[in-house]
Amino acid sequence: MLRPFTGKDLELLKKLQEKHYDFSFPDLTHAKSITMVEIDGEVIGGGILKHIPEISLVLDKDKSLRLKCQAIKELVAFGEVFTKSLHHDGMYGFVHEDDYEQLLAKHFGFVRAVGTLLYKGVEDG
Repeated sequence: MLRPFTGKDLELLKKLQEKHYDFSFPDLTHAKSITMVEIDGEVIGGGILKHIPEISLVLDKDKSLRLKCQAIKELVAFGEVFTKSLHHDGMYGFVHEDDYEQLLAKHFGFVRAVGTLLYKGVEDG
């Protein structure tokens, strides 16, 4: 059964995370919702829902590498300003090609995120 998160749940979630996972506890600064699951009076876990800044680049592959790099530089700079305006400390860039991944890592400070990104569509209605 879902129930609202309370202050006492924070330590419980931190203990569960430390016991069962090898990544640091999620930053709750931008949490929009934290919900707990309790079954037969026992906490099974919790879920944290956040808004995260994401940058998606759609570039003309026919253009020169120099022009694409310049476009990426300007788009990433804009993304940084926008991300800061939202009081976030970073943005995600989801890439589909190794060339862009290497370019973003080498020249624009992107690093691989911890874990595997999964997607769940949600239908209206």
